[in-house]
Amino acid sequence: MRAFWRVRHVDRLGRMTIPPEVRVVWNLRNGDSMRFTVEEDVIVAQCVSPRCVFCNRQKDPFIISVG
Repeated sequence: MRAFWRVRHVDRLGRMTIPPEVRVVWNLRNGDSMRFTVEEDVIVAQCVSPRCVFCNRQKDPFIISVG
């Protein structure tokens, strides 16, 4: 996977935008669910119902670490 380095600001409601390059790599679409956990100084983003990029079927969850 290609490394991305982007600074994103959190708005007053606690929201942050996921960069378009990351949404494409993760195959994220409007309405997809994600789970966020914190492990020491790392935020772990996990797709709750990820889809296959080829056939669009749901597959096992994967974990992406963002530090």
